[in-house]
Amino acid sequence: MKPTSYRAAAMSVATLLALSTMAASYRWMALGRATAEQSFEVYQECDRIARELIALRSGTRVASLELEPPDRILARVTVAAKNSGVDGSLIQSVDPEPPTRVGRSAYQQRVTRISLQNVTLLQVVQFIESLESISEGLTARDLQLTTRPRGDDGSERWDSRLVLTQWIYSPISES
Repeated sequence: MKPTSYRAAAMSVATLLALSTMAASYRWMALGRATAEQSFEVYQECDRIARELIALRSGTRVASLELEPPDRILARVTVAAKNSGVDGSLIQSVDPEPPTRVGRSAYQQRVTRISLQNVTLLQVVQFIESLESISEGLTARDLQLTTRPRGDDGSERWDSRLVLTQWIYSPISES
């Protein structure tokens, strides 16, 4: 082969390598951009909920007139999981505790500890939104998230523990 043929072949190979590198870089950048956009959407949703929670803290507390039985709490958790796209098998535990009196007030508070595993942050947010019922004195608090390895689809996965609190109006009887 002539030296110019070698040079032309080398230039062709170099051009193909450069084009394939550019295509791979573009694909990597597009994937990163999509992930960033999805993360930003989740951030906006979390920010909205955080602002709502701050507003609710200063508002009037609503209490239920009756204690919600454990089977209704479990049914509520199951419906919230379904509404948020969480498979029922990912509900690790639902542990309602007995109600406790809040100081010497006319209120009792029941705490239910709920654990979810291998869920997305968006699912956690939607689960809490579906679970809470301000009009029935049910609010979520004390959310703890633990990261897991990324899912098969590349999404972030979390284990979640939260406390669902029910406020019950129950005046102290004077007997």
